[in-house]
Amino acid sequence: MSTDLMIDLETLDTTVTAKILSVGVCFFDIATGEIHRQGERIISLLGQEQRTISDSTFRWWMGQGNEARNRVSDEESYGLHWVLSNISD
Repeated sequence: MSTDLMIDLETLDTTVTAKILSVGVCFFDIATGEIHRQGERIISLLGQEQRTISDSTFRWWMGQGNEARNRVSDEESYGLHWVLSNISD
């Protein structure tokens, strides 16, 4: 059985220096399309002070519905380094 990994980032900029809002992962078999595991973690903005926010991306997020905006909450967030370590494990 082959396991492939897809990662989706939601960010506040379109550059590599962007603040990261969430990380979604999906483990699957590309040959069959079978999904083995998937999940998402909201990322705390604390510790990302050196990362960037673009005006246009921020305005885009503000134009999204309440559900999309409310999903990003520090109350249920994780540190970026912790999430990345978990993915690599």
